Amino acid sequence: MKTILFVCPGWGEKGLSSISFWRWPMMAVYRMAEITPKDWDIEIIDENRKKINFSKKYDLVAITAMTALAPRAYEIASIFKFLGVPTIMGGIHASMCSEEASQYVDSVVV
Repeated sequence: MKTILFVCPGWGEKGLSSISFWRWPMMAVYRMAEITPKDWDIEIIDENRKKINFSKKYDLVAITAMTALAPRAYEIASIFKFLGVPTIMGGIHASMCSEEASQYVDSVVV
């Protein structure tokens, strides 16, 4: 069985995560997980709540990000790409800046 990791990048130690509005999870990853074929194992990580285990084996990594989180999303994608894991990015930033995002991930969802 293949495993997909859905990632919501974190704000970091001194980011906007201290503002309660930003603490809510990005619902897009839950919707994407819901429509993922049943023969895939799914893991969802919100970095504001849990660290990513980069040594764990994934067959695909899907990242969503608003513009303020794009630099962290690109870091995450770069690490997984270095490890040979295909990466996808969606979300408002990828939709508005698809050419930029495509420099960091294998595929962009608009």
